[in-house]
Amino acid sequence: MHLILQPSFTESFNVVTADGIWAGVPTVASTAIDWVPERWQANPDDATDVARVGEYLLHCPHAVTEARRMLTEFVEWGVLAWRDFVSPKLASAA
Repeated sequence: MHLILQPSFTESFNVVTADGIWAGVPTVASTAIDWVPERWQANPDDATDVARVGEYLLHCPHAVTEARRMLTEFVEWGVLAWRDFVSPKLASAA
């Protein structure tokens, strides 16, 4: 697979996109999946915009590297938020 299409209207995290990134496959997403690079986000109501972003991703050699960094940061933030929710004392000690 060379490209994943996930121009979602409402989905936020999107496991398919995360799995694709770790497999080295970029995703055409939308602003609903806000943790991906902005250049990966297309207007889900505009097929031309989806195609434009897809073409960019297919030709960008650094797209997946940038997204892996953003995914890692998003997951790290999520772990910290979860720790704070579960045990505020534990999170502040970390």
